[in-house]
Amino acid sequence: MFIQVLAPITEIIGAWSIGLGPTLRAILSSPVKLLLHPSALKQFWFAKVWQVMGPGMDEGWGPTKRELVFPHVKGVVFEIGAGLGHSCKYFDLERVTKYIALEPDEEMHLELMTNALKAGLKEDQIVLIGCGLEDLRTIKEQIEPESIDTILSTFSLCSVPSLSIHLSTFVKTFLVPSGQLVFLEHVRNPRTIPAVLQKLYTPIWSIWFGGCKLDSDTINIVDSFGVWKEGRQVMAVGAPGGSGWEMFPHRLGIYLKA
Repeated sequence: MFIQVLAPITEIIGAWSIGLGPTLRAILSSPVKLLLHPSALKQFWFAKVWQVMGPGMDEGWGPTKRELVFPHVKGVVFEIGAGLGHSCKYFDLERVTKYIALEPDEEMHLELMTNALKAGLKEDQIVLIGCGLEDLRTIKEQIEPESIDTILSTFSLCSVPSLSIHLSTFVKTFLVPSGQLVFLEHVRNPRTIPAVLQKLYTPIWSIWFGGCKLDSDTINIVDSFGVWKEGRQVMAVGAPGGSGWEMFPHRLGIYLKA
């Protein structure tokens, strides 16, 4: 129990050990660019952390991601928080016709494109949008309403500001009828005391992990949109036999739009 409760602290210490050195060197090299632009500093920090942590996390969750992504993700795919493009290797390239990668962190864009091409996508199949889901005006400039077949997110919905507003608006505007929302996310613990601990951790955690909220009530938020067909699939995934004190309980979900 104690190991699970203290897991966020362990992860923050790990992030500091990875990100502190490169970030300090970058500040010394370009103090005006980073210190006068906090968003750029946060992006640089998280990119350096994720370039080390991301591949290991992808490897650990690889079998689960493959079982989720390969059979379900198809057509025009819009990935929220595409990061370093790790999801692309799990695509069935015979069924994915276009890949739209939404990634606000410019520090990740080069590696994202490299990994998408390495996975077998062609350059003319890839569209990179460098903003967050909350910037619907920018998104509308690049994609048409009801043009997305699959919305994909792995470990990213937790970082979307005002998720209930922005994801709902995006689903209602851009997802085709019978289109899918497919996700693998860590979520709020359903037990009261662990959920309170997640809430206490979140203000500090989010600083070092790209705005991630440990206490994101993702499942209830998505359920509330009122646009889904019956029979949505939500499953608990991760290590079996958990104690119930997990700070990172995970759920995968498959929803079909009515």
